[in-house]
Amino acid sequence: MKTAAARGATRRDGQPKLGLCVLCGLPAAGKSTFARALALRLRRERGWAVGVLSYDDVLPLALPDCDGTQPRIR
Repeated sequence: MKTAAARGATRRDGQPKLGLCVLCGLPAAGKSTFARALALRLRRERGWAVGVLSYDDVLPLALPDCDGTQPRIR
């Protein structure tokens, strides 16, 4: 399997090209499932290094209130 660099997927300065795919939609619409399937396919068929980041993994479960003292449960 060829890597992106071996296929010429680099910029003129030698740095690898980067891409970003953002999926938006209603809750439970299948965004995460689609993202995992797409990542697997891009890894297998294109040899791309792919990372999947979920908004739920970024946003903490408890957010601070307005003055930043008490966490509130969403």
